[in-house]
Amino acid sequence: MAYPYDHGPLMVQDADLVNPPRQISTPGMTVDARGKSYFFINGPSTDGGVSHILVFWASVSISSADLYFANHETGELKVVAHAIGNVSVDSQRIFGTVNESAQDATGDLVVQYVEGGGGRTIAHTVNEATQWYDPVAQFVRVGYVVRGRAPSDRDGVWITTLDPPSQDGGQ
Repeated sequence: MAYPYDHGPLMVQDADLVNPPRQISTPGMTVDARGKSYFFINGPSTDGGVSHILVFWASVSISSADLYFANHETGELKVVAHAIGNVSVDSQRIFGTVNESAQDATGDLVVQYVEGGGGRTIAHTVNEATQWYDPVAQFVRVGYVVRGRAPSDRDGVWITTLDPPSQDGGQ
């Protein structure tokens, strides 16, 4: 199947053009070249400074993409989440829908730490979510829409607080 947009493997090339280009994305995966499907965030480095983490999502088909963190210098690659929907990413955590069903366009709403894999699932069968800081209460609130395949009493708009996820992966 031909994709209706510019896509291909994610490559890296040194600025001096001394070495040949290297593929960062997993072979067989494609990255959208037009959208914001790749960017850099700051993360911790082994020497106590700051490193630049290449964040991108890649897919085999247009309906499902996985989220990756890469070291563009070494080529080290880490899958952070599978079948992502709408997610926000920083060096500490991801927030949004993962394990998204292409048929229903819903997934698990999660907050997940990048290092150590801790975090929690907030809700299932979510198709929209947002978060915001409440300056009066001084914590983060989360609003999301639950919509299952069959109507249920859980369908609707939900609002909760976003307590920091436990480091041990508990809920």
